[in-house]
Amino acid sequence: MENTNQLVFDTGPLRHFAAQGWLRVLEFLAGDRPIVVPESVERELRHQAHELPALNQVLDAPWITVDRSDDIAFLARFATYEERLAVGETNLGECGVLALGAVGASKWFWMTASPETWRLKTASECRQRWHCSAPRSEMAS
Repeated sequence: MENTNQLVFDTGPLRHFAAQGWLRVLEFLAGDRPIVVPESVERELRHQAHELPALNQVLDAPWITVDRSDDIAFLARFATYEERLAVGETNLGECGVLALGAVGASKWFWMTASPETWRLKTASECRQRWHCSAPRSEMAS
């Protein structure tokens, strides 16, 4: 988790790159920066691979690393985001991405699935976007 130059990806952008057949483009764009996904994103990709088999290419790409952190600070942050953002299994990938940012694992994140709004986001932009004033269980529906 020490490489702050790495790119941390959420499920949505990887899903889009895979569906469009653009994984090699993503590898090219990353250049020297490692691409990392939290374990929660890997689980989402595996779960969705039955409906989009191209996701297996993401899972098998040797240049995409899965962060399987057991760091207490990471796990505590993940639990905090899970309480605020997760609805069942939904948003667990985002929780992992945000937790990596919160513990300083990276400076750059790619969370937006829509190609029209694609751009790298900084850790502070991600925290601002996903800030919640109360845990999800306490929010009004």
